[in-house]
Amino acid sequence: MDVSETTQKQTPADTGVDTAQNSISASMITSTTTNQQSYMPLDNHPKTTFHSLGRNHPPTNTTELNTTTAPSSGVTGKPVNANLQRLITGAAGISKRKLKPLLPTNGLTIVEQHFHHIAKDKNQVIMAVHGNLRLPPQAKHISEHRILDLLRLAQAQHYRLCSYVDYETQTAHLLATRAADLQPPLRFVDRIDSTTWLQTLNDEINTNFDVTSQTKPLWRIAMTAPKEWRGAGISFNDTLVSTNENSKSETDDTRAKSASTMPCFDIVFTFHHCIGDGLSMWAFARSFFELATADVLNQNTLDLKNVLVNSDPPPLLDNLIKANTLEIIPPAAGLIRQHLRKDIKNKFKKFHLSDEIDLGTPSLPSSPTTPYTTEPMYATGVKTPNTLAPTIEIIPPSTENSYVVLESTAFSESQSQLIHAPCYSTVLSTTPRTILRLTMFSAEFSKDLRAAVKKNKTTVASAMIVAALASTRAVYAKQSKYLGLPLPTHQGWVVTTSMRHLIPGSQLLNGVDKKADPSTRVFGGYGGSISDPSMRLTPKDDLWDRSRRVKKRIGSGLFTSMRRMKLTNWCFRHPKVWNFLSKKADLAKLTRTMSVEMANLGAWDYDCAPPDAKQEDERFRLNRFGGTLNSSFEGSRALFSLGVITIGNDMSVTVGCDQAAVSDAESECFVNHFNTCLDVMRKSTGKLTLADLEKQMSK
Repeated sequence: MDVSETTQKQTPADTGVDTAQNSISASMITSTTTNQQSYMPLDNHPKTTFHSLGRNHPPTNTTELNTTTAPSSGVTGKPVNANLQRLITGAAGISKRKLKPLLPTNGLTIVEQHFHHIAKDKNQVIMAVHGNLRLPPQAKHISEHRILDLLRLAQAQHYRLCSYVDYETQTAHLLATRAADLQPPLRFVDRIDSTTWLQTLNDEINTNFDVTSQTKPLWRIAMTAPKEWRGAGISFNDTLVSTNENSKSETDDTRAKSASTMPCFDIVFTFHHCIGDGLSMWAFARSFFELATADVLNQNTLDLKNVLVNSDPPPLLDNLIKANTLEIIPPAAGLIRQHLRKDIKNKFKKFHLSDEIDLGTPSLPSSPTTPYTTEPMYATGVKTPNTLAPTIEIIPPSTENSYVVLESTAFSESQSQLIHAPCYSTVLSTTPRTILRLTMFSAEFSKDLRAAVKKNKTTVASAMIVAALASTRAVYAKQSKYLGLPLPTHQGWVVTTSMRHLIPGSQLLNGVDKKADPSTRVFGGYGGSISDPSMRLTPKDDLWDRSRRVKKRIGSGLFTSMRRMKLTNWCFRHPKVWNFLSKKADLAKLTRTMSVEMANLGAWDYDCAPPDAKQEDERFRLNRFGGTLNSSFEGSRALFSLGVITIGNDMSVTVGCDQAAVSDAESECFVNHFNTCLDVMRKSTGKLTLADLEKQMSK
């Protein structure tokens, strides 16, 4: 799953976007993002547009992708030179000749097949993206039925979302051929209070899919809304709709106030990782957001019977790779050398925190001037407000998971000093389960952070990795076995990357803006990873220097990631080798071998409207958003997992961890330290050592 990319010109590493443009070093590619770019979905079959919607919505089905040229309006960056492009495709082993397919065209990739066949008694690899949407002032009606129609239209654009996956053959098969016949797996949750969405998100990320079903796809939706929206829904009074004559004479402030009174709802899209990667779920979210308009809500009918389902599976890179024995020797030798080398002794060995933690007194809630808000989800903690403070609504503990979830509340400065400190559990669970904390950073915070990393010749993604390592160190410092003793000096980190630049027809390497490139519209598996198992971080180290080290590693690691993909493909083509490795592989040994894993969905424009959109904007307002990954499956590589996404200038970071390895108190300690660390880094004017950081945080 980088961080922020707006209309300013930035290097790929400045954003950390999960594509090739942001994985290759800054000297190779420069990209920008422009507003309202057109796009060309990659899925190939006869064109069908939404004639009944009354506006230029993206087509559900499109003609065959033009693989030679890109939309001229999307060319905003400097293309990679031809020699480097050949080097990239050579590193990945992409053949120019048509090869005999290694896998069925409607099948899963080699890596996806492993995710699909995880033991039934184990936690699955599950990812989710969520948002809080406010209806536009022009909306006259809202209902569960109409939301289902929007979901059908968005679902119809993506082959794998319209299909079930056969458990034996591991191939995808369509469940319907027309949008009207699709049955989106929607769970409607009545909104009890402002914390219901958190409980819903928590349940979704921890609930396994039925991978053997031949009637359901491997994704689902959970919608938290007023119960009156169920079924046929409700209509709004004309006074709420700003289309009357009087609205023309209203001031901007009055219009904004009118728009802010419209109701909102929360929606969670949850996917099994075997059908797609992080950018895939964002591709679907974009499809839905682009349809979420007052025009669509107010239509009498959307005529779904005339909308065809995408019948073409996403391209499989495994079918395009051809490697000979000589080509796989370097990556194989690298893996063997890494396996045989003696590990650095001065490292955190036990990536499973204990119950013996001395957190002292948890800090009070951040003051209203803090440019970020954190919304936690934890097991037994309860915020107890003073009688003078606003009431915080609390959901009683569930009999199934004993979780209490809370939503941050904005307090005045005088009231914030009266809030009792939260009490978090220090007890580890006996059952693996992901716990989450979401932090929304303001546009001001994001801009300052981008300016700081640019000044220090690094990237936001790299700075966040360093901040996360420092935060992990801070959590371990509170362990009883480390109190008063020197901490280990080295930690490991891993970031996800993407191979979408290798998809046939992608123009990312030619400088096309990622929003306009067809490869970012494909729902499939194109993920990779880059890691450093032992990076030094001591009190004497300059955080900016460490950040530049991470940036350099990410820039060079793309080629290593592509070569390993080629090695995996070669092994799979040789059954004896593959079977031998499959028997020897033990993913359990990879569990929590790193401190931090970051999945970055990248930086995007608002496909729907921003929260402060003008009254005339008919799109849904996106008030809050985030992306996350289950952290409790066997093989989850890090103690703390970060899901990062930036829309416009607003950035969200979701921290996930396994409650069987990290207690609520430790998770809270990590998030508080991480947020404060980023805050100090964005305000720093020069060298900032870890010791300096700890001094500032102790004040």
